[in-house]
Order: sequence, then C-alpha cells, then structure tokens
Amino acid sequence: MERDYKIRAKQRLDAAAPVEAAATGSGFAEAALTAFGDTNLLSPFEKTRLRDVLRGPSADAFVRAAARFALGEGGRPCWTWSAP
Repeated sequence: MERDYKIRAKQRLDAAAPVEAAATGSGFAEAALTAFGDTNLLSPFEKTRLRDVLRGPSADAFVRAAARFALGEGGRPCWTWSAP
C-alpha cells in the first residue's frame, strides 16, 4: 500500500530526529533529507532544492524552524495519526 512506505519513512524520521529535539538541536538535516528522499511527497525539483538547503550552512536553522512550525504554539505536535 502506498501509505505504508510513507508511514515507515515518518517512523524512521521520528527515530532519527524527534521533532521536539529537532526544534532546539542540531545535526538532524541528513535524517530529514533521507526521509524525504524515501517518499514521493516532493517533486524532483523540490527534492533538489531541499537537498541544497539541508546540506548547506543554514541546515540546522532550517530544521529548527520547520520543527518549531510543526510543533505549533503549544510545543507539541499539531497532528495525530496512528499506524495501521
């Protein structure tokens, strides 16, 4: 099923770069890049641009900002899902 590989990619990302840790930490860019590379959520052009950002000098700042956005104002994930 198509959803299954996306859930596995999310689980690998959660294990390698928990969103709460990524919001304040550093060194999570490669984990994020791997997770997106394992899915078809982005076009090839978008993947290329994301790779440039996540391997560039602003990678940690980008990941921290994305994680804070995902956490929302309450500091906890603003989404819920459960694996089948």
